[in-house]
Amino acid sequence: MSEGQKYSFTDPSNYYNIQFRYFMKNLKCWFEFDDTFEGSIIYTKIDRKNFILSGEFEFSAVNDECDTVYITDGRFDMQYNP
Repeated sequence: MSEGQKYSFTDPSNYYNIQFRYFMKNLKCWFEFDDTFEGSIIYTKIDRKNFILSGEFEFSAVNDECDTVYITDGRFDMQYNP
């Protein structure tokens, strides 16, 4: 994984790099990574000393129980375990 590089959610070579679950409380629906039909993530900061990741993402997902969800302008800052 590299800073500034865009990783597609639909490219199988990126699957080791991207996993998520998303819950829409108002619809009571869970969306898993496998429900994604488009999307991407960009790591804007990878701090390998303090183990912090920052990034931006967007994706669209659908499953048999729920309507399509479109997530745009997503952002995260998180600590990770190497």
